[in-house]
Amino acid sequence: MDGDTQGGDAREEPVRASLILDGLCTDWSGVVDEIELPDAVGGVADLVPVDARRGRGWLVLDASGRIGWCDRDFGAYRLLAKSSVPAPDDDEAPQHGFRPGRRLHADPRGRYAAVVLDGGSRGQVLDLAGGRVTMELSADDDNPETVPFSLAFAEHRGRPVVLHRTAWNRLDVSDPATGELLTARESPADGDSAHYLDYFHGALLVSPNGARVLDSGWMWHPVGLPAVWELGRWLELDPYESEDGRSRVDVCDRDYGWNAPMLWLDAHTVALGGGGEPGRPDVAVYDVTRTQRRHGHDWCAETARFDGPKGALFSDGWHLFSAGGSGVDVWDPAGGAHLGRIDGIDPTGHDPVTGDFAQPVTGGVRRWRYQRPGGQ
Repeated sequence: MDGDTQGGDAREEPVRASLILDGLCTDWSGVVDEIELPDAVGGVADLVPVDARRGRGWLVLDASGRIGWCDRDFGAYRLLAKSSVPAPDDDEAPQHGFRPGRRLHADPRGRYAAVVLDGGSRGQVLDLAGGRVTMELSADDDNPETVPFSLAFAEHRGRPVVLHRTAWNRLDVSDPATGELLTARESPADGDSAHYLDYFHGALLVSPNGARVLDSGWMWHPVGLPAVWELGRWLELDPYESEDGRSRVDVCDRDYGWNAPMLWLDAHTVALGGGGEPGRPDVAVYDVTRTQRRHGHDWCAETARFDGPKGALFSDGWHLFSAGGSGVDVWDPAGGAHLGRIDGIDPTGHDPVTGDFAQPVTGGVRRWRYQRPGGQ
């Protein structure tokens, strides 16, 4: 399922952000492009950056379920596979802090992809080398509408793996090529074992170095309890690591805020958005390698908190970006200083390697590109 197609021309509008601080990037020169995609792309539903053998670029999920690769400039398109995960009947409004619908995930090298139904219990893993479905994903129907479908790709000892929810309170790791289960264990019934986990798993994010997993889950009565644990221990030492393993630690507790924006700033630091809750900072930053004892419980050590960032969060390892609807704001995550703003784009995708942001629009993609420190 391949064949390259050329895209249309970009319409460029120069923009410049204010220059405030030394030390990080201070020149936010760049352009916001609106790029017309080939007719073969039936409307972009989701996109993710990949570093595939064919080059650095984007995987694009279109409205019909097809997955294709675009180069970095969205000038060439190659159809790779098609998922049969159904889209919701209606364009559902956001609820519980996220918009239900199909979402695209990709492994770090772009060989495998997954299409899952956020707010649902179905998904598929596909081998993009031949378009074959390698795994049918299914989780139970216990409150799936409250969370995105838990899934993330990672690489462990040079091998791609896929982390995915198999029940409301169970995660597993599998081989995306074969579907082989890598975390086999008994699922303890309610109250039958110390391993029993009274926790609804949420969105999953793997740290930039692939060492840790961040989970945005929640428990009754509804309180968000983002948690983090080590992937290596889970795969090599303790198949119960995601339930009660030695490395698992709660980041913080946050009433009714389990789907607020979150991201890894680097291999050991996470930032959590406030979700607009009164009395909660817009962003709090935590070091997941250190703990603090509070109210008789060990939590990750909070290192910073500040107001200002609204909406989705992104990072390139130096800066924090927030997209609140009409533009991208740039922040120093160490202290919260505002570094600049770029108007005219509301991105859903960010490539931290190239510094490209992308937003699906009718007929194409809107893009903002900047020169990140040490980047391309």
